[in-house]
Amino acid sequence: MKYNLYEPTWCCEFMRQMTEECQNESTRTTQNVGIIIKLVLFFLFVIDAGYLFYEHRLKTYVFSYVSTKLAAPSIYDDWNTCEEENWWFDFNGKGSNPWQKILKEEKEFPLAYTIIAFERPDQVWRILRSIYRPQNYYCIHFDKKSPDIYKKWLIRKITKCIPKEVAKNIIFIPSIAVYHSYFSVLEADLACMRRLWKVPNNSTVPPWKYLINLTGQEFPLKNNLELTRILRVLNNANLIQQEK
Repeated sequence: MKYNLYEPTWCCEFMRQMTEECQNESTRTTQNVGIIIKLVLFFLFVIDAGYLFYEHRLKTYVFSYVSTKLAAPSIYDDWNTCEEENWWFDFNGKGSNPWQKILKEEKEFPLAYTIIAFERPDQVWRILRSIYRPQNYYCIHFDKKSPDIYKKWLIRKITKCIPKEVAKNIIFIPSIAVYHSYFSVLEADLACMRRLWKVPNNSTVPPWKYLINLTGQEFPLKNNLELTRILRVLNNANLIQQEK
């Protein structure tokens, strides 16, 4: 379009046309951005829906069924045997193995452990063997999506291998369905903490000094005695203040 520079209205007409073009361009840009946002939201929805389907359906039913069928024979073969007699500790303190002789400093510094597991009960048993002491307290949680045989296997193993007089310090809590990256991951730990906090205390001394949270796939690099010595240095310092 040509403008007559001698006409006084040419400037207004020019500005009007430029404004319209800018508005049209802005509208097209907004539409394109809107399409991109919708595509991103759609892909996020598909990814999240796929993950939820995996966690709530495949992992809960299909994987549990398959793992139960595959693991059952080997687990049933092993749950009535103990690796070693009196591996945990000796009532009279006359055990031949180092871990059977519990020092006074270790007895006077009880700890609490949480073990959050979803598979491999044999591995959880191995962890428990390495950290078990009669003066400690242990809370174990198995994912609700895990096959029932996992929890039964571990309970049977504890009943068979640890005398009932001292096995009372091992607590199993009701199972929660745990989903990765969701609150339920923390919920299982908190449930164990609440249960351990309610451990009966018949003296002025707290039933345990510190709580250590583990998963079923972890293994401590320090034994219980070494952990108590390390924690003594903290002199009751903690990041969380709690009142009973």
